[in-house]
Amino acid sequence: MAKIKQEMFNKVLERVEMDILVGIYRPRERLIESEIMEKYQITRNATRNIFDKLMAKGFIKRIPNRGAIITDMETKDAKDLYSFRLHLENYAADLIEKTISNVNLDEVIHVNFEFKKAVKDNNLLKMMSTNISFHETIIKLSNNNIVAEVINQLRTRSMRIRHYLWQHSANIQKSVDDHEALIEALKNKNIDELKRINESHILSPFEMYLNRKDSIDI
Repeated sequence: MAKIKQEMFNKVLERVEMDILVGIYRPRERLIESEIMEKYQITRNATRNIFDKLMAKGFIKRIPNRGAIITDMETKDAKDLYSFRLHLENYAADLIEKTISNVNLDEVIHVNFEFKKAVKDNNLLKMMSTNISFHETIIKLSNNNIVAEVINQLRTRSMRIRHYLWQHSANIQKSVDDHEALIEALKNKNIDELKRINESHILSPFEMYLNRKDSIDI
């Protein structure tokens, strides 16, 4: 019974995290305990435990007299994160170049098919999860588990920024086109093109995020 309760708790925690990542809950928005209880059909104690987990992961912070607030990434932190992520992504691409003759792209192509299906169905949660899987699958081609783990951690931290890109259908289509271009670069064993497309793909939501931050700060 305890194991089942833990599994249910983990599933709800994952749902709340994903709702934050895709922008259902926005930065600086307050999470109201009673509303979370009702929406996810969980107890007050479970809700408070989820808030504790979210705070430990940096998704929320507690502010006196306001409660739990969705965190917003500071501009400098965002710039540092993306700079480091791009550095590691390029390093991973160099590692892929060394083994690219033996690369099997079937899994990459399959995950991208699922991403395009999610786009067609306008399923934002599925889009987010399959997009994560797509990039994780490419990074796995580097055959370096440590690099892959760190990049995936950085990508997760930057997910809260990506929903700025997907607020418009044209930007969603850009993600679809970028994925196809990344696969084509891998097929052609063109690592320079892979890096170029990947950099543009990564920086698009980041640039929109900075523009939004600038407009708020003004």
